[in-house]
Amino acid sequence: MNKLKSLNNRWTLMILLFSIFLGGCVKKEFDKPPIGNLPVGEVKTIAELISMYDNASANEKPIVFDYDATLYAVVNMDETSGNIYKSVFVEDNTGAINLRFTGESGLRTGDSVQVYLRKAILNDYNKLYQIDNLNADSNIVILANKKYPEPEVVTIPQIMAGGYQAKLIKLENVQFISGDLGKNYADANGYGNRFIEDCNGNTMIIRTSNYANFATKALPEGKGNLIAVVGIFNTTYQLYIRTVSEVDMTGDRCGGGGGGGGEVIPVAEVNENFNSVTADQDIAFTGWTNIAEAGTRKWQGKVFSGNGYAQATAYNSGLTSMVSWMITPPVIMDQKKYLRFNTAKAFYAHNDNTGLTVWASTDFDGTNIAGASWTQLNVTVAGQADADHTFIESGDYDLSPFIGNDYVFIAFKYRGSDTESTSYRVDDVYIGTEAGGGGGGGGTGGGTQEDPYTIAQAIENNNATPYVTGWIKGYIVGSVREGVTQVTSGDDILFNPPFQLATNVLLADNINETDYTKCVIVNLPAGTELRTQVNLLDTPGNHKKWLNVTGTLRTYFGQPGLRDCPGTASDFVLEGGGGGGGGGDAIFTEEFTTTLGSFSHFTVVGPQIWEWADFDGGCAKMSGYANSTNNANEDWLVSPAINLSGHTGSVLEIRQAANFVSNQWDLLQVMISSDYDGTSSPAEQGTWTELTVPNRPAGNNWTFVNSGPIDISAYNGQSAVYVAFKYRSTTSVSSTWEISKVEVK
Repeated sequence: MNKLKSLNNRWTLMILLFSIFLGGCVKKEFDKPPIGNLPVGEVKTIAELISMYDNASANEKPIVFDYDATLYAVVNMDETSGNIYKSVFVEDNTGAINLRFTGESGLRTGDSVQVYLRKAILNDYNKLYQIDNLNADSNIVILANKKYPEPEVVTIPQIMAGGYQAKLIKLENVQFISGDLGKNYADANGYGNRFIEDCNGNTMIIRTSNYANFATKALPEGKGNLIAVVGIFNTTYQLYIRTVSEVDMTGDRCGGGGGGGGEVIPVAEVNENFNSVTADQDIAFTGWTNIAEAGTRKWQGKVFSGNGYAQATAYNSGLTSMVSWMITPPVIMDQKKYLRFNTAKAFYAHNDNTGLTVWASTDFDGTNIAGASWTQLNVTVAGQADADHTFIESGDYDLSPFIGNDYVFIAFKYRGSDTESTSYRVDDVYIGTEAGGGGGGGGTGGGTQEDPYTIAQAIENNNATPYVTGWIKGYIVGSVREGVTQVTSGDDILFNPPFQLATNVLLADNINETDYTKCVIVNLPAGTELRTQVNLLDTPGNHKKWLNVTGTLRTYFGQPGLRDCPGTASDFVLEGGGGGGGGGDAIFTEEFTTTLGSFSHFTVVGPQIWEWADFDGGCAKMSGYANSTNNANEDWLVSPAINLSGHTGSVLEIRQAANFVSNQWDLLQVMISSDYDGTSSPAEQGTWTELTVPNRPAGNNWTFVNSGPIDISAYNGQSAVYVAFKYRSTTSVSSTWEISKVEVK
């Protein structure tokens, strides 16, 4: 009996324990989430946080919260789709911001949260505002669920104008460009950058991680609506999709579309200056076609000193064959019309003159290049003998042989490979009835240094064919505002200090002029005496001085301009001195236009390396900041041997930008050596001496500045002198250093 009772007791105990075990394994669903007990402290809005960050000095960035503070917000995008990682976006009624976590957040879209800010880091990653270093357990309290924010209906131009960073938006009547149709949302081995457009030809990027659970889904081919969160990378706005269920594109497509073909819509005229391109993105203008016939590269937009253009290059492509076509919209051939354009080349590496050719077709269907009949046009394009980066005019080409056809397409065909890798550029494409180019004539001045054009005459003579080259004289009244690519209103101009750019100045006949339509915008080429002595960013005292300068009268920033000035001291005269003669010839120049050029990079410590970036027309860039983390690094960027034998008075000049320096300039050093062997690690071989840079960047923004002359005359007579940029970062300071020009005279 006792034995039976004992057995019954054992069964009872086992059943009880098993019940407890099952209960512990069941995930409970709460009507209301549990509320943790975290301090509150100062309550901040997102707008207040962004203002606090923007107004902080370089020494105060990033901002680490060492006191109790709280943000209340609602999650508008979580990481469950895999499109973002260890990250969510949140918004309140004042703005939106990105939250980054040390692990998975566990948050879901619609969660209303308290974000406890102690030990959090307020920072930005390539212009995207972030609250970093968050821990889901110690920094987050979920206050409520399913408080889903409503997307704001906006347009692509509204997004591009700013003010929507990290916000949930809805775009209506948009479509993926024709050139992206047939692709998936992301590439197999990385992010996918896909373009959407509206029916007016405005475009922007949809960026998708290959880890997103919809990465392998095909893009929809119709027109419709989408919901997404707005991101930014430097100056490029992009969208992050939360789920493909929020991409509803089943309607009929708009006409035209960039990329790989589309509906054929004839036009009466083409007049494209490429100033609306997005740098480093495939050309995707409405009506234009951009097709990679061989290889994967297409024509891309580039911007240098405010001027946009199209570029094709096979450099560093790894391709055995690259053939890319950029084709205009079809132009109605009901009367005599002319074709003209400008081309430039850089780093010529072709075996013949077929790298860039121009063709015409009357039966292209907008998609099938091979199925169309093409006639090669005998036009002038930049060749091997032409100077790098210098645009060459084609002159007028008479298209009369194509009269009688409904329309004609004009195509710019690039052919190259990893070994035949010349970079070709196309700008200012015009097809129309006007011979000799859209404007011109005008002016009674001689355009000489002694008798320069007035600014009114320069405006009248802008974009004549052939272009007018000569001297103009006017008062320096301002410069273009930073971030502007095309001047469309007075808000795009700074007529009073502080000035923001060193790339240009505005000249006017009236010393107190504030009407930008009565001004000429003068390009100040990088690394020249003209920029060093004239620009208002570094020399604001030049404001309202007169300047007499020579160059070509053609559009700049979408307005009457003066460009192509060599920029030597003999090419300008500045009131009170400056220019007028002299100026030594450069014996070494590197501008990093498309690559690191002749420089070599060496890694001593850390995973990050010197790399090329498309800022200031091309630059070498190094940063130890990656994956929201400061990383310890030591990396060298070293020039080739520079021969100073037989040279006197040698000077070095560099153009650079630096951000997040935190006054740690000892981590960014310009070095020189005359006994380095050219191949060994510079950290281990050679005697290196640090040079003093007279004019350094501010260290807390992205503005490029010229160093001014750095005396290296102590190395005169040496046949092999090396210049190096030694970058170091720590786990607490990881600046970004950008070098856009190195010149020795």
